[in-house]
Amino acid sequence: MNDKRIIDELIKFSKVNYSFGLDLAGYRMASNRCNSNENNLLIFVRNSRSFTFLLIDIDWPDSFGGEKLTIERKPAIPPQLAIIIDNASYKTNVLEMENDNKSRYGNAVKVIRLKNKNQFDTKFVKVEFNSSKARDDI
Repeated sequence: MNDKRIIDELIKFSKVNYSFGLDLAGYRMASNRCNSNENNLLIFVRNSRSFTFLLIDIDWPDSFGGEKLTIERKPAIPPQLAIIIDNASYKTNVLEMENDNKSRYGNAVKVIRLKNKNQFDTKFVKVEFNSSKARDDI
């Protein structure tokens, strides 16, 4: 698999089809959790805008660089796309808060009550977004 050619075509695809300058920090091949004839191409981005672009549901081609691809997006949301709310009451229902945030801000992904080192709940709540614009608006 020619990973450099795949990356070049991915950058070109984002520019030509979406007028988006994808800014990558790097990439690497990984074969863990793959069948013998498969590899994962891990892509690392420089900023939250590039992360958001790769996360959105767009019509990706079936192949890049002459290689048939399956695109799986299961990333952890980076801190740049999250906010921390302090002094959230222990009585606050995090699931209700998550549903409320999703209905108000369509790009809210998850609400998590943070825990201390002893795994006890704290008054800090993290709200994760899949868009830097939604995070900035809040």
